[in-house]
Order: sequence, then structure tokens, then C-alpha cells
Amino acid sequence: MLVGFTEFNDYIADPGRIKDPVIRGGAIKMLPPFFHEPWRETGGFCIVAKYEIPGGKSYAVRCWHSILNDVRERTIAISDFLKSIKLPYFVDFAYIEDGFMGEKLHPIVRMEWVEGLTLNKYIEENLWDSSKIYALASRFSEMCIDLIKAGISHGDLNLGNIIVRSNGHLVLLDYDSLYHNSFGMLSDYINGKREFQHPTRVQNPNALSLVDNFSALVIYTSLLYFAVNPNAFLRDEAIKLGDRLLFSADDYVDFASSKIYAELRKFSPQTRFLANELLKACRAESLTAIHSLPNILEEAHTQNIYFDTITPYIQVKVSFVSVKNKGVFSSNRWVLELEATGEPPCDLYVLVGEEIIESNPQNYIPVLTIKRAELTSGKKNVFEVEYKRKDKRKKLIFRIVPSMLDFREEVEVIPEIKTITR
Repeated sequence: MLVGFTEFNDYIADPGRIKDPVIRGGAIKMLPPFFHEPWRETGGFCIVAKYEIPGGKSYAVRCWHSILNDVRERTIAISDFLKSIKLPYFVDFAYIEDGFMGEKLHPIVRMEWVEGLTLNKYIEENLWDSSKIYALASRFSEMCIDLIKAGISHGDLNLGNIIVRSNGHLVLLDYDSLYHNSFGMLSDYINGKREFQHPTRVQNPNALSLVDNFSALVIYTSLLYFAVNPNAFLRDEAIKLGDRLLFSADDYVDFASSKIYAELRKFSPQTRFLANELLKACRAESLTAIHSLPNILEEAHTQNIYFDTITPYIQVKVSFVSVKNKGVFSSNRWVLELEATGEPPCDLYVLVGEEIIESNPQNYIPVLTIKRAELTSGKKNVFEVEYKRKDKRKKLIFRIVPSMLDFREEVEVIPEIKTITR
């Protein structure tokens, strides 16, 4: 079954040795400048040549040079399955048992040659056209939905295995790790690129139809962020070279401490949501605990978070103008005056403490929640608070903070604290 490199070079260029009737009589692509040696690409398990047949169509011809568990059974199952479905993300793919005569007969895989740009090249060429990157993210999520509906996992979603055609449509390459439940129990020996896979993938013994959930979230989050922050694509050589997108494999080990996690959380409601989902995924103890991209997007919609446009946070400043006793000083009613430069992304809490360490939030008690919509930008906003002092000799401290600590970067209260000493 296995072909040697010398054997492949010596015989693959001879059309008469190709037994597949679809490509028999075609011409193999040769290496310039002398065109004496066939062009080939060598992967971890296969050697690939390119055959061009009359009429302008081209095919990749793949031969195995390394042994793999159940590769024959898997490839036959994939070949038969792809003939039975009609999804635009897959191209003509066929297993030919006696496909190539070298020093002996070898099986081959014939696969339609796809013209287009790899995902990273497409991003690079259209980096400054946010509408195209948004559209790419949308088409990617649609593809993920269609694959899940069909019960298919690709198994190795990465930049080189996703091609963008000239019409913008997506095509998947490299079906070696493709899986459908109808295949039965198969080993998960191709674990994918670490930069796109959950840390537990290497421990996964058997192929699963949901194995793409993590890589889909990684790719979708990256695409959306590049649409609004193209400089994120340019700042790392590994991203430009196509080795990864926003995230490194090391990020997944302790995602909460990674720089990119903090960056995404501060950027917009959409990137914050996706960063939190990715954190949950990274903390999952198994692949089966990771939610699919369609389910994640549905959950976002229940929170009124949509991804057709990313709107970065704009820091809102809230001026804590004054706090006064409403009547005589013995009154328990207090009047707070605030001014805002915009609508905060969350509600505000009014906290009160007496003779406390001001920096410790646990020393305060909440006395009022100011709804975000109640703050009118550019105007004085007045709110009343009821609080009975325990000891008038102690200073009374009012503090205003965002109701969600996540938004401390987006809401600045100046000053945060007002003190009454009488």
C-alpha cells in the first residue's frame, strides 16, 4: 500500500500508470525550469501530485507514504459518504483501490483541485475591507451550521484547509480526519494543529462528530476581531505566516491569564461574549463539554448580542457632582447629582459606608441601583437615596461603581467617592 518517494517520482509522471479512468490520459504538473521532475507536496502521511486533464479540470492525486490505523476503511467510508451528500464545501473525492502502478499497485485518492486563497491569504488580501471580513465570518458560521446539521466534523479546521474561492464561497480540503457517526468507531489519530485545537484533543481516543466545536469558535472569534481591528492580524509574524490566528496553543492552557483574553473583553460586547465562551471552552475537561458555534450564537441573541456589526466600547465618564441631605441634616433622604458623557454599558450601584476603609468594596452596603438608561448624556441627573446614619460623628461615604466589575475599563466615575463629614 505504501509508496516510496523514489518510486513515486519515477512512475507518477507516466499517465499510463494511472489506472483511474477519470484522470487517465491527463498531464502531471512538472517542476520548472527544466520540467524533468513532477511537482509534489509531501505531508505527514501522503505525497500529492497534480494532474491536469483535457477540458481544463485538475485533480490532486494522493498516495500514502506512511502507515495509519484504519486509513483504508476510513477513506472508503469518507469517499462513499461524500458521494451521498450535497454540500458545497466538499469537492469530488474518491478512493481508488488499484489507482497507481509503480513497482506494484497502490491505492490513491483522487480529489478535485481547488483554486482559491487559503483563509489567511484571503484575510491578508482583504484586511482593510471590513465588509469582506464580516462576510467571511458570516459564511464560516453558515458552513459550521450546515456541517452540524449534516452530522459532519472535519476534524482539522485550520487556515490551510479552508479555501475561499473567487466568488467568496468556502471549500474544505484534507478529509483524512472527516467523521460522521455512520462511520462507526474510528480512532482519532489526526489531532489537528495545536493552535486550533482544545488541549484535550490529543487525549481523545475516538473520532467524534462534534470535534470541530473548539476550532470553529477560535476561527470565528478571530475573523470578527480582524474585521474591526485589522492591526491585530499584522502584529504577530505567526499570524501573517498562517501558523495561527489570534490565539496560540499556550493561550488555551490558561486562557484567563492570556493577554488576548483581556484585550477581547475590553473591546466590545461581542468580543467580550466570545472571549467568555472561549474561556468556558478552554476550561472544559472534555471535547463533549464544548458548545457548538451555532448554540453559542443562539445564546448571544438571547442576550441581544449580534455579530453583523461590532461596536467597540466607548469609555463613558460619569461625574459625581454632589451629594446633599434633602432637608435638615437629620433627614434620611440624600440627593445625588450626576452628569454623564454617554449611556454606560451597565447599571451603576450607589454604595454607602460609615468610617470605613474606602478602598475595600466589602465595607459598603448598596442603597440604590441606577439603571443605565436613566442617565441622560450631557444633562444633570438627580437621584434620591434613603439612608439612616448610625453615628453622625463618623464620616459618611458615598461611592458609585459599575454594577459589573467587567466594565470598570468602560465606565469611569469621577470622583468615585464623595465624603460627608458632618
